[in-house]
Amino acid sequence: MKSTQWFTATITVCGIVGALLLSPGARAELNPGDKLDQATWQQAKELMPEAILHRFENGQHRSTIIELPKDALQ
Repeated sequence: MKSTQWFTATITVCGIVGALLLSPGARAELNPGDKLDQATWQQAKELMPEAILHRFENGQHRSTIIELPKDALQ
């Protein structure tokens, strides 16, 4: 059960990060394939809510930045 929750949380965070990186106002230094983790969380500081960002800062989450197709969120 815990692995299912972890997987769901990881996919959700990846989707949020991907969507934010595709937004017109995004100016992050993160690119598809980069790792978002405790060492790089500051690069996403203006791209996601504090509650999610805090988990990366504390080392609770790690994600690989992905590129979503432009029509994925329609």
